[in-house]
Amino acid sequence: MEDQDDDLLYCTSDVEDEPFPIEKAALRKPIHSTDFEKYSYLGAGKKRVIWPYNSEYNILSEEQFQRAYPNTWDYLTRHRENLEDRADYSRWYDYSAPRNLEIHDRAKILVPLLAEGPSFSPYPEPQSNYILMASGGFSISLHSNSKYSRDYILSLINSKLLYLYLESISNVFRGGYITCTKQYFQQLPIREITFTTHEKERREMVATLKSKCEDYIEREAGADSSAILGAVETHLDRGEEDVIHDVLAELAREIIDLKAQYNEMNLAVLDYLGNYAEGPNLPDIGLFQPSSSNILDATSEEYENLRVSNVRTNRNGQTVTISATARYKPEEEDEYETDQWGYTETEYYEAFKLTNLSNIEASLVEAFVPIAVEKADGFADFRETATKTNTLIDRLKALTLPDPDDVAEDLRRYIKVKKRAEDLDKRIKRTDELIDEIVYDLYGLTDDEIEIVESALQGD
Repeated sequence: MEDQDDDLLYCTSDVEDEPFPIEKAALRKPIHSTDFEKYSYLGAGKKRVIWPYNSEYNILSEEQFQRAYPNTWDYLTRHRENLEDRADYSRWYDYSAPRNLEIHDRAKILVPLLAEGPSFSPYPEPQSNYILMASGGFSISLHSNSKYSRDYILSLINSKLLYLYLESISNVFRGGYITCTKQYFQQLPIREITFTTHEKERREMVATLKSKCEDYIEREAGADSSAILGAVETHLDRGEEDVIHDVLAELAREIIDLKAQYNEMNLAVLDYLGNYAEGPNLPDIGLFQPSSSNILDATSEEYENLRVSNVRTNRNGQTVTISATARYKPEEEDEYETDQWGYTETEYYEAFKLTNLSNIEASLVEAFVPIAVEKADGFADFRETATKTNTLIDRLKALTLPDPDDVAEDLRRYIKVKKRAEDLDKRIKRTDELIDEIVYDLYGLTDDEIEIVESALQGD
């Protein structure tokens, strides 16, 4: 999608580089597995997919299609020959083997095909604006008369407990990814709830327990949650499990809302800095403190194709420590864990410290250096590869910062947004941890069993 007016979008595609008009009503937003994460739909960006069906999910006839969407029809007609080369379609402009279109339009939850942790998200609404692609995974719907909240189900399947169970019955692939296909996912033991508490009493109980949860979440990490868990156990003992259902649903909804706020935050520091004046090289800001010798001091003569892979910055007051991983081709590949290209990557090694920095200087180094290394290819005078005479430390020292005075106001705006994002992230994590604790109680785990679950996941 390149531009739009009232009824049309001007798009490009893999087969047409110049923008062409498509009717908005003929398009949907595709959902891929990279478009969602735990409790959060991230969005499809500018991608769109043509939707050749009517409201009953039947393929439009050629006459209906041409009359309703003439510009879209013209585009498809230009590429009819390519479309006819496909397999498994009823008409040349139909999807290949379309499945469950109507079901996806009633879906409530998104599930990826592969996951390396709880990654289950609300299905975006209205569902009729979207289409779940084959690579996106699958969706979960609830019966129209179900009393179960979507967000209650999300709180369970995104919990540590149920993810560990899923991992125990699923295929596990390299990198820790597991299969989330229907044959495994349908085995998850969703805790059944009996909805018997009087509605008015239930609302009051939920409000009281939710207030305790809010107080707990506001406290510092490590705060005692025993008052909340004691209340949870009391409700369960009295058969008021529907109260716990509602509280878990509200906590999950809280995370969904917080993540939506977080995802609206622009944390790209370069967007704030704009066109800046160049400033000092990295060692020339504050006081440069070298670290003890390690692989970052090596050259390409010692390690084949040696390069900086990743960089992280760790700020402590007015000091920023810069650490990096090195990537290279080992002589004896069998002795190392290598990728498909034969490279191995080291752990993080300290490169150097910069001390005696002002607040603006420390914030600039902390935010800018990882971005410059990620962009590489000469950006900010940084190149990631070592040479016969240049070590990885030399490459990092050559990195040029923006002029701190020139970007000070822009950086203050970035710092303000970053602080807000950190506060949101902290609240999300605290709420998520509390959900895990309540789920343990809901499933009746003992302290020893909880420790087994936590230890197993830490081992991953």
